[in-house]
Amino acid sequence: MISLGVTVAVVIVGRAREGARRSDVRAEEEHRRADALNEQMVRQSERENIARDIHDSLTNRLAVMSMHAGALENAMPEGMSPRWRVSCSSRAAPRCRTCAG
Repeated sequence: MISLGVTVAVVIVGRAREGARRSDVRAEEEHRRADALNEQMVRQSERENIARDIHDSLTNRLAVMSMHAGALENAMPEGMSPRWRVSCSSRAAPRCRTCAG
């Protein structure tokens, strides 16, 4: 009878250890998933910051180019021939390209 009690106790302890091991494995998997998700979120946030910076920079450069083009247009005399306007614009284009970076 005592050997039966010992056997039952050994089986119960073995099952408890197995359950604890399974819990540890599940917890470890959950930690790995959480770490991977956190890494993805950090990468996405950095991508959004880079995209925002590029957008702001491009918007600024386009605004500067637009201002230069407007100033160039206003600086040309009214009676200037279309051919001469094109010639002046062509010579000013490298400046606009320099502003655009």
